[in-house]
Amino acid sequence: MPVAVQEAYQLCAQVTRDRAKNFAYGLLLLPKKDRSAMCAVYAFCRACDDAVDEPETIERKREALSTLRAQLDAALAGQPEGPIFTALMDTKGRYGIPPEYFYLHLDAFLMDMERMRYATFEELRAYCYGVASMVGLMCLHIFGFSAPEAKGPAEDLGIAMQLVNIIRDVKEDADRGRIYLPLDDLARHGVTEEQVLRGQETDAFRALMRAQAERARVHFERSRALYAYLPRVSRKYPRFLQAIYGRTLARIEEEGFPVLTRRVELSKFQKVRVALGVWIGSLVNGKA
Repeated sequence: MPVAVQEAYQLCAQVTRDRAKNFAYGLLLLPKKDRSAMCAVYAFCRACDDAVDEPETIERKREALSTLRAQLDAALAGQPEGPIFTALMDTKGRYGIPPEYFYLHLDAFLMDMERMRYATFEELRAYCYGVASMVGLMCLHIFGFSAPEAKGPAEDLGIAMQLVNIIRDVKEDADRGRIYLPLDDLARHGVTEEQVLRGQETDAFRALMRAQAERARVHFERSRALYAYLPRVSRKYPRFLQAIYGRTLARIEEEGFPVLTRRVELSKFQKVRVALGVWIGSLVNGKA
């Protein structure tokens, strides 16, 4: 591997260590050859997220996304600019990741930048598909899979994880004037946008959140079909993600959905324990 490519992967690994809140903790469960590729994917996705989070104006967000798209175009044309795209193109070549996944991921951030509300779950699902399922499909190529039927469960895992993020981050999003909970679900449960934005906890709001949690669990359950299509050596990582996000969701529910006032998440120690539990379980139960 050329020195420039090695250095690019090292930077992506540093970005992952510094910025990944869940993604990084289970990487040691993967074969060594796949870890760098996962970091390249994460660094690209992090750059997309930062493009819409950091700039203050819509115009600057558009410019940041436009710059990323131009860099992606150049990289796919054989002229990668910077370490992230250098590592990403090497990963794409080694694992055969379809380039449309990168563009669909970028497009999801552009769509989200233009709107503050989602009328229905179908609208929200389209956002989750681009921002999270595309990541799942990129990772699927790194894991390796035996049949195209693996893509559906991989998409479901991404959607389930993003729904947990949405449930966990209601206050953070509301502080920025955003509501990701589908508006028709709010109406069905008798919750107003103003109540969410003001952080007003009610029994109706908790019922709304229980419905969101149940939707996430449906997608988690569908995603379990993924393991049948993965090599045994690659199964531990998606099991880790399911466990981390599943336990986060369970803890939020156990605490009565306090998501209008604070963020509920697992500690670093708890995440390491989950990773160890998945690894030990693979040894004891004879399944990855």
